[in-house]
Amino acid sequence: MIKLRKKKEEDRFGDRDWTAWLTWLVRDVRVEDTFREYIQKQTAKTLLLTWMQNFSQNLPEMNKPGAKTIADLVPKRNNLDEPEGSAIVIGRGPSVFKKNHLKMLVESDYRGTVFCTDGILIDALKAGVVPEKYKNFLAVTVDGNREKIVKWYDDPLIDEHGKGIKAVLSTNVAHNVYERCRKAGIEVYWFHPLFDDYRSNESFSRLMKLMTTTEEHKRGCPSVSCGGNTGTTCWVLSHALLRHSPTCLIGIDLGYPEGMPLEQTHYFSGLMDATKGNMQMVRSMYREVVNPGGESAYADLVFWHYREAFLEMAAEVNPKFKTINATGGGTLFGENIEWMDFGEFLKRYNK
Repeated sequence: MIKLRKKKEEDRFGDRDWTAWLTWLVRDVRVEDTFREYIQKQTAKTLLLTWMQNFSQNLPEMNKPGAKTIADLVPKRNNLDEPEGSAIVIGRGPSVFKKNHLKMLVESDYRGTVFCTDGILIDALKAGVVPEKYKNFLAVTVDGNREKIVKWYDDPLIDEHGKGIKAVLSTNVAHNVYERCRKAGIEVYWFHPLFDDYRSNESFSRLMKLMTTTEEHKRGCPSVSCGGNTGTTCWVLSHALLRHSPTCLIGIDLGYPEGMPLEQTHYFSGLMDATKGNMQMVRSMYREVVNPGGESAYADLVFWHYREAFLEMAAEVNPKFKTINATGGGTLFGENIEWMDFGEFLKRYNK
């Protein structure tokens, strides 16, 4: 009891009643999970075994002499607080095809850094967005799926341009993806997706970091807050690691264009299963917005979760590191995100 009284005084509740102090102590404790926490828990419950099996297969490769992590991509200069040139992040959202953004990029004089989410990589190469044209060309994978992701690296163009591509792979990526990259001559850079608070002794992220501590990487493989998806991961790597500004987004829609049937959205079948076919309930799980370009778009609860996570992260970024959304569509807009036509971006920032 003496310890409790002392703690109550330290929290500046010494002259107030116990109820007020106890209420303040549990202010962030919820009886029910938020939707974000629900998604995180369900994702981990469904995929954790696959992730860990993938990690165990990748671990020997990560710990080999000469293996690289994203720490090896950090610019070799003294002042990392100052931005260095622009970058473009390319996702596979519907707008990148609707707006012909790949064609616009190819026909421009842009020569800066390009990040491709794995899902757009082959399409980008086919369009002429090839590594030989750019300062840096990175393909990024977060997903651990063993059947789907490897197909996004399986094309003759991958072999033709592989030596110019830097693959940034999460440590829980399917091992066949790593093998396919190596076969194409792609240089691989590892990172841990951030699962939890690595400062805690019980942290799974901390354990993964310790398991990848070697003579070459004395602090272990770095962790990245991925925001739940590859597009957000690319954006984080651009401004936080390579120190690019502005970082321009195309194809990062985090939603669907007006008129796309619900049945064609990514998570429709899962939502139907979860609600036992209750279409009215499923419809209530989609949110519609009008973006700064004047176009209507909508998102299911999963994409809305990704959008909210992105906006929270963007609000914390140093204002020196600018984010430009040039998708011309989708749901992503808010604080610290500038909306701009992609053609205008290419005119202003051509290197």
